[in-house]
Amino acid sequence: MQITVKTKNLEVEKELKEYAEKKLNKLKKYSDSIISADLTFSTERGFYMVDINIHTTGAVFRGEEKTADFHASIDSAVEKLEKQLKKQKEKLRKPVKSLENIPYAVPDGIPAGGNAQEEDEELENLGLDESITVIRRTNSKPIGVKDAIMDMESRGHGFSVFINSTNGRVNVVYKCKKGYGLIDPIV
Repeated sequence: MQITVKTKNLEVEKELKEYAEKKLNKLKKYSDSIISADLTFSTERGFYMVDINIHTTGAVFRGEEKTADFHASIDSAVEKLEKQLKKQKEKLRKPVKSLENIPYAVPDGIPAGGNAQEEDEELENLGLDESITVIRRTNSKPIGVKDAIMDMESRGHGFSVFINSTNGRVNVVYKCKKGYGLIDPIV
């Protein structure tokens, strides 16, 4: 696992960095898909803050803590990450239904996309110009349905837009009463 250590307006001792790296490396036992970790040390009003982002294939996990001691902050942030990774591992252990059992839906009237001006015009034509307050970008790297579900769950969202590595199309997985749904537009 590649670990990047950053600091904000302070100098961190080598021993503390090694302590954090040792703790982070123990997380490997909860996931084989951990790629890297970003660790940021900072201080705020006398508290020592640690912010950790774990990057896996298809998901990012985050743990942060603010205490009176960097070691305690590291321990607590890593513990939060451990819980998230354990929870994700348990979800992946559950048997996944085959794609035939996932309800499909084909959405109507999806804008084709293009440049920003064309998108603005399309939104105006749909009457959505003032109601859209947030635009979120998504990863354009093709991933599988399981990874998309893992990404959705790790972010706490009810859906995830992704490029399906199986068919190369933009798909959406979403939570529904019986588990998960998959929208796979037919082109």
